Amino acid sequence: MDTMKDIIPAGRGMLDVQMLVVNPFDPTRICAIGEVGEVYVRAAGLAEGYLGSPDLNAKKFLTNWFVKPEVWTEKDKGGSEPWREFYVGPRDRLYRSGDLGRYTPSGDVEVSGRIDSQVKIRGFRIECKSNSLE
Repeated sequence: MDTMKDIIPAGRGMLDVQMLVVNPFDPTRICAIGEVGEVYVRAAGLAEGYLGSPDLNAKKFLTNWFVKPEVWTEKDKGGSEPWREFYVGPRDRLYRSGDLGRYTPSGDVEVSGRIDSQVKIRGFRIECKSNSLE
């Protein structure tokens, strides 16, 4: 029996994590309630990217165009902490999840599909490729 729903609740994010539903044709615009768009994740602890995949990183990890970078630069006082040698500086980034979703009237996000051919099986992301004989 198929118990999977077509719509999966994703919630609102959590402390220092924001879920944005962005218009796929105009990424500078946040979707209205009920309007389907691409789900982006904005987080303070966002990963640096995928190891050894600069092209994929450029597509998936983006500078946040909703906030001016100077906002964070002005707040960063610097210091002599040991971790600063690895620190790339303050920045505000977004992760393109590849999920399609929408805001509900309560402000939660519901996921309704994918914008690509990726599927998730037992927690592993699998990229489905065409099997055509081109």
